[in-house]
Parts: sequence; C-alpha cells; structure tokens
Amino acid sequence: MLHINLFHEIQRLEFERKYDPVRIMGLAFVLGLLGLGVWTAILYLNYKPAREAVDSLQKQIKTMEPQHKEAEMRLAELPAYQKEFVFLKKRAQEKSLQSRNLEVFKGCMPTNLFVKKLSIFREVISEKLPGPKDKKGHPTFITRSTSVNLMNFEATYSEATKPKSLEQRDHLVEFFAHSENLGGIAAETTKDGKVVNTVKLAGFSTTEPVGNELAVGTIDIRVELKK
Repeated sequence: MLHINLFHEIQRLEFERKYDPVRIMGLAFVLGLLGLGVWTAILYLNYKPAREAVDSLQKQIKTMEPQHKEAEMRLAELPAYQKEFVFLKKRAQEKSLQSRNLEVFKGCMPTNLFVKKLSIFREVISEKLPGPKDKKGHPTFITRSTSVNLMNFEATYSEATKPKSLEQRDHLVEFFAHSENLGGIAAETTKDGKVVNTVKLAGFSTTEPVGNELAVGTIDIRVELKK
C-alpha cells in the first residue's frame, strides 16, 4: 500500500510559490528602479545649487567682460605711457641741468664777447692707458671709454690788429680755465700743479683788418661739465 505525505507536498508547493525566480527577479527589478530614482533625486538636489552657482558666475563674467577688455587695452598701453614718462622725466632733468648751466654760463661771459652758438651734449671719449706687459715683455694698452657732458660755445670779439686778436684768444682760454663762476659747473683738472676748469680751445679764426675795420676773432671753446 503506497503512502503519500500530503504535508510534505504542501510545504514544497508553498516554498516554490514564495521563492519563485520570476517573482524574485521582478522584485529585484522594482527595488533597483526605486534605488535609481532615489539616487537620481539626490543627484538632482545636489546639481541644482551647483548649476545655479555656475549660471550666476557666468552672468558675472559676462557683465565683467567689457571691463576686462578695457583693462587689457590699458595694460597694452602701459609700456608706451612708461616710456613717455621716462622720456619726459629725462627731458625735465636735462632742462633743469641746462637751465643751471646756462645761468652760470651767462654770469661768466666777458662783456666784449658775443656768443653766436651754444650747445650742451654728451660724448663718449676713449683713451689708451698703459696696461700690464704680455708674456714676451712687450707693453700693452687698455682702452677706457668714459661718457662726459660737454658745453660748446662759439663767440666773436673785435681787436685793433691780428696779433691783438691772437693775444685775446689766449687770454680768453686762460680766463675760462680760471673762472670761479664757471667752476660751479665745469669739471676740474690739474695744470702746472694748479686745479683749473677743464677748458679746451676747439677752434679759432681771425680776420685781417682792412682800413678802419677791426680784426674779428671767432673762438670755439669746449668745457667739460661736472657729472
């Protein structure tokens, strides 16, 4: 006689109903969709303030763009302004220096001397100096270049004769070399053991008097100025 355990069959059917693979997969799918929705909501809540901040920043950048372009234009023009400022500053210093030099120069001019030309300029002077001997004992020379400020003026005067004109030339060179007024702007040098102004005769010419005319001397004096 065959005995059937109905209770066991009932338990098996109940287990298969509860743990049906299709049902489990459907439940997992629903839970996955629910988790994805929650995650999407969290991302949106975090994204919205960040997006609003980015939009606000972009609006600020757009409003500041004209100012930025203007600032770039100003920066591009700055080197030109700096160059002009340096040029004007240099011109102002040169004018101040020249005004002082001209004032001193005017105060030391003899009354019989008529200035025709006057210039103040900078010049580079090179000079050869003895250097150390080479390996064979031969002398060597070193070239030294220095920048100096010079004042050059051309003036005329009148004398009765040509010899007097030549004497007046030598007298004027000595006069400017020992002038205390000119010493306020002239560089110093030593001559015959005495400190004198650095004055050089750069050129000279004189005419021959004819009849009642006088001999007209033209003298060109160069003065080295103080640094």
